[in-house]
Amino acid sequence: HVIKNLNPRPLNGIGGEKAQYILPDVILEFQDGQWNIELNDKWTGNLQVSDFYIHMMETAQDEELKSYFENKLRRARFIMNAVEQRRTTILGITREILKRQEDYFLGKGQLKPMTLEDIGDVLEIHKSTVSRAIRDKYLRVPSGCVLFRSLFTTGIVSSDGNGDVSRNTVKTKLKELVAAEDKKKPWSDEQLAGLLQ
Repeated sequence: HVIKNLNPRPLNGIGGEKAQYILPDVILEFQDGQWNIELNDKWTGNLQVSDFYIHMMETAQDEELKSYFENKLRRARFIMNAVEQRRTTILGITREILKRQEDYFLGKGQLKPMTLEDIGDVLEIHKSTVSRAIRDKYLRVPSGCVLFRSLFTTGIVSSDGNGDVSRNTVKTKLKELVAAEDKKKPWSDEQLAGLLQ
């Protein structure tokens, strides 16, 4: 009687949301000591203007029709240039990030301090352009997929004067200190700050 009243599909209705998969926008691969940067946009295909419509524009006798075709051709070329500019920008940003974070991508080091301004200054573009270019975009590196935005972190001046240390490095060190402390007599905030110094 009890078995008859049980649900034969006990997980039915639980976790109703579909799994969302991350498709990286840029793929970084490291092989034979060389990095390869590839945009993951092959699914878009190549943008090009149809020769058929170019021929129609060139052979059109009606000036109004010819003007219409020329206007559409200008708009199409503008869009094609904008897409190509976007691709160039994201590749440039990725190259600059790679120069700064190579050890991190290879699992040999911590994330180094890096801001939108740092990348923008090198590429001679505004930080807002960098921000728009990386918004909601993912980068696949040998260790997995990361959100571009998560690679940007401000620095904290180190006590030994050897440059900035990223906030993530400080957080990691703080976690190590807390994990190693005596749980019966934990360190105070002041003691932890002293140890971090």
